[in-house]
Amino acid sequence: MPLPPDIEDLHRVACEKGEETYIDPGTGFTVFTKLGHLNRGKCCGFRCRHCPYEYANVAQEASTNPGSDPNGRTQCDVKEVDYDALHREAVEAGKQRYTDPKTGQHILTSLAHKLRGSCCGSGCRHCPYSSPADKKEENKSEKSKNNFRRKSTKRSKRRGIIYTRSGDKGKTALFTGQRWSKDSEIFEALGAVDELNANLGLVHAHCISDPKLKTVKEDLETIICWLLDVGSHIATPRNGVLLENYKKPTEEQLKRSSFDPNRTEKLETWMEEMLGQLPDITSFVLPTGSKVVSSLHVARTVCRRAERYVIPLVKAGTSEEQILKFMNRLSDFLFVLSRYAAMICGDQELTYVSVKSVSIRRLHRHDYKQPSQSASKPAQTPKEPISILLWTPKNRNQIISHIFVFVVAVFIGKYLVI
Repeated sequence: MPLPPDIEDLHRVACEKGEETYIDPGTGFTVFTKLGHLNRGKCCGFRCRHCPYEYANVAQEASTNPGSDPNGRTQCDVKEVDYDALHREAVEAGKQRYTDPKTGQHILTSLAHKLRGSCCGSGCRHCPYSSPADKKEENKSEKSKNNFRRKSTKRSKRRGIIYTRSGDKGKTALFTGQRWSKDSEIFEALGAVDELNANLGLVHAHCISDPKLKTVKEDLETIICWLLDVGSHIATPRNGVLLENYKKPTEEQLKRSSFDPNRTEKLETWMEEMLGQLPDITSFVLPTGSKVVSSLHVARTVCRRAERYVIPLVKAGTSEEQILKFMNRLSDFLFVLSRYAAMICGDQELTYVSVKSVSIRRLHRHDYKQPSQSASKPAQTPKEPISILLWTPKNRNQIISHIFVFVVAVFIGKYLVI
């Protein structure tokens, strides 16, 4: 037998909110929704009101119903209704409501909700407002002496799941809540900063196993946190030059996304401390070395790209100039940090030399390795390679002259012997 329309509406609203139970207004009992049964994974056999496993809680005895089984459960013959298709047809026809074939109730379409202009907070089936302004709490009846009510345990339907499907159409939300296209200049800058953070995380992973790089690892942890603050600042536009229907951030949002300019000065202090221990360079440093050093060079180049994406935001006034200064100083810091890490690890620092007129490329090296006992021995001079004279257009005359001298020497030697 069908349930009353008010019970069906209570069940529908509870399922749309992701709740596993609701309170029966007539009895005060806690009733499991269809979602609660599905999360359990199987039928309990107690003929529950909203059982999704083809059984319904009916009042008929098993013996009077030919469709019942030995346990007294009656098979439910309810056809599934495609509410999305019904709603789509009603909207295409310009209707503000349609009739639910199961309950006979009139259901408002998204067109009717949009004409009202705001969310009513009732958890309607086709509500077009992603964030309702008000959500009405369900009225709970008082406990009765003869009625026992279990405590409602509310579990989020999306617990442990990070996807929301809200960005499937290529839009996502800023810190202010405004949704905008993912290929905009703001999200290009956010993506570059995020990529830089991931590269610094890779460098951090290489530093964990080496106790000599403890200082480098701690500096990276601080910078990774600072870059998250940079992303928060970029995601809170200061004006609407690059956005349509600009949503102005609140004072609290501006305060939380502000960036401390003293962090740029902190990077400069760290660089001065490292440069005091490094030798001067007179040529370009090649981006080579150990995993830590090479990864720092990669992070430096990604930082330069992120800086280029931040420049249009600063020019438009969407982001503050102190963000650009920090990104510029950070790329310099990563370069100095790569040289400092090479010194700590004892790597060789290769620098650029011109190879236009040199047959064998020899690179200048800053060897940071400590001298060992074997280093005190005099180095052996390499042997000169044996040159082999081959026939080429350039040395043709030289070879002919050698052959002529050889033939003459043979004849002279032959006559002298005779």
